[in-house]
Amino acid sequence: MKSLLRDTIYQLTGNVLSNSKIDRIENQLVKIYNLKTTELNEFITSNLKTSEFRKILIDLATINETYFFREEHLLDTMIYLLKKSPFYKDIFIWSAAASTGEEAYSIAIKILESGLILPNTNWQIVGTDINPLNIEKARQGCYNKNSFTFRQVKNEKLIKKYFSRHPDNHDILIVKDSIKNHVIFHVANLINLSDLETKIGNIKFNIVFLKNVLFYFDSDNKKIVLDNIYNFMERNSYLILGSSESIYNIKHNFIRYEINNSIVYKKI
Repeated sequence: MKSLLRDTIYQLTGNVLSNSKIDRIENQLVKIYNLKTTELNEFITSNLKTSEFRKILIDLATINETYFFREEHLLDTMIYLLKKSPFYKDIFIWSAAASTGEEAYSIAIKILESGLILPNTNWQIVGTDINPLNIEKARQGCYNKNSFTFRQVKNEKLIKKYFSRHPDNHDILIVKDSIKNHVIFHVANLINLSDLETKIGNIKFNIVFLKNVLFYFDSDNKKIVLDNIYNFMERNSYLILGSSESIYNIKHNFIRYEINNSIVYKKI
């Protein structure tokens, strides 16, 4: 049973999941569909081609833990790179594993707070995720207190500036249009980005965030993801990974630098 479920998730997402994660997904499927454990293999085989079941599998298999200003020092590195690169007349940044949108909106807020944006600056943040449910939530831009764990978003002045409170529930904050207008979200599979260009046009990104996702891919798919992202980047642009991640043992075309106490990867 584990083999079928693991292979199915790998085909859908490119992710390699541990036995414990597969066990958790099996238990969730049994509860969702009111199945016996012995019925699960047949159920997966019978429903794999239905879009609704595929969406549910992707939702169960992908990681949704995120919050505003996570690893904030990497956002500071982004600002440092942008300020050191005045040739960026247009600023295009990609949150490639955007989950439910907190990272993409954090990038936008950080840029606005930095003073980088001039009246003639053309800037856009693109957030992508393989999970359609994540993208739907990101587009809505509504967040509860679990998304606000970092010190900066506890600042009431910042919250009032970039969020409004839900009229029926003041514990829910809604991203204001001044941010939303510069952040767009699309469903995308990092293993196959063939349809992303049709969604975003000929945009080439100055900075790409690919945080806390590569370690879910095997070596072959890591290389595919890195090559795909490379093709969407401008010359002299930067890839930023999560603090605990490395692509040391993966063949790629980036040049590694240590900048502002962070490791970044540059496309020459």
